[in-house]
Amino acid sequence: MIVIVAHREPIIDRIPNLNALIEYLAESGHTVHVVTTVNDKFPAPEFHDKRIFVHLIPERRSRFDPPSLLKLILALAWRLIATTGRSRCLIMAGGGALTIAGGIPLLKNRYASFVVEYPDWIAGNKSWRAKLERRGIANSAFYITHDGLHARIINGHLTLGNKNYLELANSTREPPYTGKTTLLHERLHITQNAKILIHSGGFGPWFDSARLCQIASSLSDDIKLVFHVSHDITNDDYYKTHVSGSTASQSALFSMTPVRADKLSELLASAHIGLAWYSISELDFRALNMGLAAGKIGAYLKCGLPVIAPKIDSLSYIEEYRCGILVSDISAIPDAISIIDDNYSDYRSSAFKCYATLWNTDTQLRIIAKHLQDIASR
Repeated sequence: MIVIVAHREPIIDRIPNLNALIEYLAESGHTVHVVTTVNDKFPAPEFHDKRIFVHLIPERRSRFDPPSLLKLILALAWRLIATTGRSRCLIMAGGGALTIAGGIPLLKNRYASFVVEYPDWIAGNKSWRAKLERRGIANSAFYITHDGLHARIINGHLTLGNKNYLELANSTREPPYTGKTTLLHERLHITQNAKILIHSGGFGPWFDSARLCQIASSLSDDIKLVFHVSHDITNDDYYKTHVSGSTASQSALFSMTPVRADKLSELLASAHIGLAWYSISELDFRALNMGLAAGKIGAYLKCGLPVIAPKIDSLSYIEEYRCGILVSDISAIPDAISIIDDNYSDYRSSAFKCYATLWNTDTQLRIIAKHLQDIASR
């Protein structure tokens, strides 16, 4: 079977479960073509399996350059033409690709949709793009989402009835990383006995990053708050406005050189506790209904890092498994660190247990692969 994965946004390597699916399909003997965009801000995706072919479309750079979405459509059309007559399946991943699927009636029931984030339609956006994205999900043979919570919200708000869906926790296929490293200590010139509180991923208002920076100065001397971000943020407006030149930037540390997805665990293993903060005021229902979409939480647990996160119902499994602490406000983070440190070995063991129970994707991937083959045989 040939699988074609289309993804508009240039961050495909930052979506753990989509990468896991691509790698699983290739390891199962299928040929996978990934059609996606690239820009200078984020590194291009890398896959090591020879059955995975990545087709990169440069994003629009000037007004004389064709729109990125149009270039993606043309590249996707060419890939479909090149595989005509062969057993193939199409996966439209993310909002941008789903707007394409929603605008091409001939594709109806001939592809699977991969819902990376809650569709804009749920947030009340009724633009033509949001309508096409909704139609893109509705017209697919089935859709893939992070958990049952996401499916209930998507089906309910998009009035899809009992639309078929499959669950895939936002995690990689790597086994737990049980060792400890000093990668961040060496990178940031931190003394090796320092304990790192890490926030991995984005930096901006969605994560209340400016307020997180402010707690760095209130931490004990042996705790260092480190932001590991996906790109150099020194020229981002948010960083320049809220952090650059302030006392916060002197207390918090920043790791701005991204690592490949398969090297992230090695980097995280040099941390002591994982911080996964989401701003409810900015993300609204997306934060309240995060569930197993929180890829950074899965990445932390895989490395045995206890987690500190906001006190929201969809993350209650963190306290149920005793693999971390949920707090009502950023100001409570220092106390949460102290509680975890008082019983660190138990929290670490529970982190591995939670990862193995909730975030293991092996069974889910086998089920998805079978359904994709059903599409290919039509």
